[in-house]
Amino acid sequence: MHKIVRNILILLTVIAIGYVLYNYEVVKVEGESMAPAMASGDYAIAQKSSENRQYHFNDIIVFEHDGKTLIKRVIATAGQEVEISDNKVYIDNVEFVGGECGDPCKNESYVLEDNEYFVMGDNITISTDSRYFGPIRKKNIRFEIVYYGF
Repeated sequence: MHKIVRNILILLTVIAIGYVLYNYEVVKVEGESMAPAMASGDYAIAQKSSENRQYHFNDIIVFEHDGKTLIKRVIATAGQEVEISDNKVYIDNVEFVGGECGDPCKNESYVLEDNEYFVMGDNITISTDSRYFGPIRKKNIRFEIVYYGF
């Protein structure tokens, strides 16, 4: 009986390790666009994206844009209206505090479609994000940051 319990525990451990290795990855933060939350050189634990996953306001995601891997925070999701006017960002006609553009932003207006997200870096004065390149598509999202600060 003791041997059966031990073998079951070993099997469960192997399955758990396999699950973690398949679904999670450690990513290294490069650049200061997410400071102060995440500084260049910090590491974060990221969960792989899936078709069924929906991202929400304040989620931090890792995605591909123009051949680069970027880490940004979701500030608007499908169905929301985002307007950039006079270097300020408005979500559903409410000014997003802290969304001012460091460099002049082009006045734009978006109504986010299904599977579109508007993202920004926490360090708004240096972050290149949706204020400059528009919404991102879900298919470009690789991970969601689930733990950071180490």
